Amino acid sequence: MTGLSSRLPRRVWLPTARHSLAWLLAVGLVIAVPGLGGAAEDDPSWTVPPAELGKIYVAGSISVGGTIDYDLLRAGFGASFIFRPLAAEDFLGFLYRWNTAMVLQADYRPVAEDRRLLAGDFILRRYEQDMRSSTATGSTFWGLGVGAAEATAPADATTGNTISWTFLLEVGHEWNPNQNLVFFAKCQLRWFDHHGLDYSNWSVHGGAGIPVFW
Repeated sequence: MTGLSSRLPRRVWLPTARHSLAWLLAVGLVIAVPGLGGAAEDDPSWTVPPAELGKIYVAGSISVGGTIDYDLLRAGFGASFIFRPLAAEDFLGFLYRWNTAMVLQADYRPVAEDRRLLAGDFILRRYEQDMRSSTATGSTFWGLGVGAAEATAPADATTGNTISWTFLLEVGHEWNPNQNLVFFAKCQLRWFDHHGLDYSNWSVHGGAGIPVFW
């Protein structure tokens, strides 16, 4: 939609600086809580899981979304690496215990005729069903993410593109028809508001992935 001002109207749902600080504190708390940083094998009850549960999936997705007030149903696309709990445990020791995946995501989203957002995100994805079992076929999940995004300025703006922090919340479901294929669908809310550019948006994603063979 053309002719929009360089700053979209605020709504009460949009996070303030205090909300963004709360996101950072929440992520920091998860990492800093004593006893959560240890590797899973440090637990006496831990047994070696099947190797196939330590898979890393590379996935592609398409999406549709927009801002709360403007430009609904704009198409976007993305790519991600999904580190299931056993694979994620190699990076953050508590993730296997917490049945939580680590997701590295790239997300491209037009938010108006002359505006777009390109983001790279780090997401912790908590599964509601146990995804550490060889019989697991899928799970509902929710996740919190933090990243960096580049936003284009409106065509008539006097400043160039902007790079700043972005935060997101996701809720969705993953399906595994077998261990060599994953499908997922999710809803995502993203906050990005920097120097008068408000690109906070919602989106619905669907995608599929295969294991990384290395």
